[in-house]
Amino acid sequence: MNKNTIVIKHKLTNAVIFKHTQNNNSIRATVLRAHKLSISLCGANLVGINLDNENLAKINLSDADLTNASILNTNLSGANLTNINLSNADINGADLSNVSLVNANLRCARLYNVILHNADLRMSLLNATELINAYIVNANLNDVDLSYSSLVNANLSNTSMLNTDLRNTDLRNTDLSNISLNKNTNLRHAIITNANLTSINYHG
Repeated sequence: MNKNTIVIKHKLTNAVIFKHTQNNNSIRATVLRAHKLSISLCGANLVGINLDNENLAKINLSDADLTNASILNTNLSGANLTNINLSNADINGADLSNVSLVNANLRCARLYNVILHNADLRMSLLNATELINAYIVNANLNDVDLSYSSLVNANLSNTSMLNTDLRNTDLRNTDLSNISLNKNTNLRHAIITNANLTSINYHG
């Protein structure tokens, strides 16, 4: 077997963040090793990486670039994903409960059946994102851009959506009970057919 070394570098400076040597090594194996050692991958260049079906709970990927990544059915609960770039990523079925996704870029990402319970997504970009059947209960979606996204059959109950952009968003059959809105929450041309709108909290 051949041993080889994989180096994870910073997306902007190319500084070495972590390197790992093993038989039949891969970028995936190197990320898993870093996670096992509790090493931060803040700012890492991980464009196009495949991390499907892994347990990456509490990993630090803040400010990392995971554009076009595949993270299907992965456990990212409690992770620090602040400022992460997940644009055009496949994240279907992932557990993102209790994560920080503040100021994240998830434009055009696929998030079918994800769990975003208690997630903090303030100021994130989720326009043209697919969140069909997503579980987004007790989340913070203040100042989020969800325009032109699909949240069909999603559960957003008890979620805060102050100053949220929901223009042209598909909210059919979505549970919006007990959500918090204000005058700057933009629902222009949103589709709310059969949505549950009970006990909405309006903050003026």
